[in-house]
Amino acid sequence: MAKIRLDSWKSIAEYLRRSPRTVQRWHADYGLPVHHFGGSKGPVFSYSDELDTWLSGFSEDPGTEAAGQNESWRARKRSSSELAGQAEEMWELRSDENLSRIAALYRGAIDQDPANASAFVGLANALILASLTGNMSSSSAYPRAAEALHRAARLGSDTAEMRCANAWLRMVHERNWKSAREAFDEILSRQPRSSFALSGRALLHVVEGDVAEASRCMKEAWKANTFASASNAFQCWTQYLAGDYDQALETIAQSRAGGESISLATAVEGLALIQTGPIASTIKRIETIAAAHPSNLVLQGALGYAYSSSDQPERAQAIFRSLERLLGKPAYPLALVLIGLNDRYQAVSCLEQSFAEGSLWSLGFRFDPAVKQLVGDHRFESLLRKLQAGRASHR
Repeated sequence: MAKIRLDSWKSIAEYLRRSPRTVQRWHADYGLPVHHFGGSKGPVFSYSDELDTWLSGFSEDPGTEAAGQNESWRARKRSSSELAGQAEEMWELRSDENLSRIAALYRGAIDQDPANASAFVGLANALILASLTGNMSSSSAYPRAAEALHRAARLGSDTAEMRCANAWLRMVHERNWKSAREAFDEILSRQPRSSFALSGRALLHVVEGDVAEASRCMKEAWKANTFASASNAFQCWTQYLAGDYDQALETIAQSRAGGESISLATAVEGLALIQTGPIASTIKRIETIAAAHPSNLVLQGALGYAYSSSDQPERAQAIFRSLERLLGKPAYPLALVLIGLNDRYQAVSCLEQSFAEGSLWSLGFRFDPAVKQLVGDHRFESLLRKLQAGRASHR
């Protein structure tokens, strides 16, 4: 039979009658013979006769990558694949409760098999989302995620999941809007119901100034995977930015009634309550929520803002001192309290730090009602221009 060259993951997968993800895992875990044009990062190709030879050996002994590999090596490979598989199943939920577990499973998979490219990609996605939802600092999460993707690329990975993770990093870490947009659009042209890619594209709509489209796109992301708690939290945030405070609160209430609880949504709840009427009528509710979630720093900042807006500056200053003592000094929560206390100079400095860190909140500065009183301040206006330009690099 003539030797046939297959010039993409898709064509290789079709030849083997498997999904592209399975074929990529076989390459990473078991040595499926796949080559690259122009070096390790170039497009992939494979030859049909090499695949046939490999597949016959794989069928007899699926754990054998090459002659001489021992049973211990095969066991570690199997363990790595099993751990990564568990993490992938949990990733579909993407809730506060399982993000750290997902990261631990992927890290365990990498420890068992440092050549497991899909585990590096999965770890990067988990780290990025942990930062966006407030479960991990961006200064810790983003460099780790970038390194994980770099290692996956060296292993020859070029999956949709990897391209999506790279797009997220370009948006939140590098602040390269154009590159992120192109990457998300390319992914969605092939996988229009990719929930994580839709969420990323929705946040880019916020940056681009179209919060109505951002909210619509985020709703599509939620519909694509209604069990992904993070998508629902992003949705209520875009509703808040669009000025639909009652709708944001209703989205949060429905989420909570469905058994979901995510720190990002709880933070948005506090912010939205501030905007729904006289602060005297909502501050008790904000206090109750903040008392139930003492580690939610944005919620604590929202409470400090509420205190200062209700002529309780001493209580606001007490929250500010408490936040300032924390390692890393959470920039956006501190800015909220300072805005309430009318300390505009320090507030803008904190917002600049929030932007530099690549926080989710900084993507919405143009529309965030909590910071609108800073409009006209020359430093804040400069920050908005930087945000709109999308050329600032993460430092």
